[in-house]
Amino acid sequence: YIVMYEYGLNPKRDFSPPKKIANALVEAKERDVKINIILDQNFIRRENKFGRMETKVDRKNISAREFFKDNDIEVLFDTPDKITHNKLIVIDGNISIVGSQNWMRQSQESEQVSALIRNEVVAKEFLESIGQIETADSKIEDGAYDEAYSIRLPYEFFYKIVSDEPTE
Repeated sequence: YIVMYEYGLNPKRDFSPPKKIANALVEAKERDVKINIILDQNFIRRENKFGRMETKVDRKNISAREFFKDNDIEVLFDTPDKITHNKLIVIDGNISIVGSQNWMRQSQESEQVSALIRNEVVAKEFLESIGQIETADSKIEDGAYDEAYSIRLPYEFFYKIVSDEPTE
């Protein structure tokens, strides 16, 4: 599973980090690896020339979705009334990668951090949280920022894992 707030994929930039990731996902799909991607519907809210607020979809995630669709990988958007601000990957039910990096060239070149966690219990908790994200392909409406999805585990959960299980 991949849950990403922003995937800045430009299909024409063959050597950008986001394109390399996209190509690796396509290659994995060709090896029959199941790929599940959920992206946020990024919104831009601006006042138009008539003084009314307009809400439009940011094109960055649209480009990623179109690329994956062309390569037979389904990408779901969250519902328009939510913000999914996560940057999370769960692999094979025991590896989780979580951090502050969106998949964009700028994020890859900055000092943002992601952590790889090899733990089935953590992965299971993340998968349960991912399962709570509603997805839809409906049009956006006013009030799109009312709520946000954020996959959070309590500090006590991590403390228990750190204190109960030896690390490698």
